[in-house]
Amino acid sequence: PVIFAQLTKRDGSFLMGRVKEPDFKWTSLENKEIIAGRKGGSPAMSLEFALNKNGLYNGNNVTLNFDIQFNLTTAAFEAGTGDYVTVFEPTASELEREGKGYIVASVGEQSGEVPFTCFMAKKSYFDKNEKTLVKFNKALLKAFKLIEEADVNEVAAILEKSFPSTETKSIVSSLESYKRIDAWKQDLIMTESSFLHLEEVMTNAGELDDTVEYKTLVKNDYAEKAYKEFFG
Repeated sequence: PVIFAQLTKRDGSFLMGRVKEPDFKWTSLENKEIIAGRKGGSPAMSLEFALNKNGLYNGNNVTLNFDIQFNLTTAAFEAGTGDYVTVFEPTASELEREGKGYIVASVGEQSGEVPFTCFMAKKSYFDKNEKTLVKFNKALLKAFKLIEEADVNEVAAILEKSFPSTETKSIVSSLESYKRIDAWKQDLIMTESSFLHLEEVMTNAGELDDTVEYKTLVKNDYAEKAYKEFFG
């Protein structure tokens, strides 16, 4: 498998606490328990990197709870487990709307730019399907352009079908949050620096024994061609 497009460029989870913290500092997490999700998962590794960056280490001066399944972390937090939890949108906005938790920081902003979400295909697929790959990338570029240029309420109305149980206000808030932290890779092209930083995050978490060459896993040709065709 080889990566042919990068969708997001940072971890999309948000750190949530039980009270509002307008003056939040990462160092204030000392001696706190954070529900981190599955050990080895991207959100958990990004969180650990962000904490280590601020002098906080699991088992030393902060506790990371890896024991709860990712799809149950929010429910566990609501039930009283932990002091903080990492949550993706639009769940984070829904929790805030219900007064069950409050966003205090973006994990992705603190941990840095990485190729967080990507699209891959086998090498054998590339030669016979170049047009399809370029068209796929152009569709993504069209979506990014809409998000950047259209009113946020208009975009939220389009997304409602994909989130039938979520309040429209929370979808709007989610869009605003992801735009604020610059979450999307708007040219779809993966940089070597972000690839190397991902390896750094994985190594820091003890999940990568050996590195892989950037050129071995990444092929930007189709993203570059799509970008050139779409924007002229």
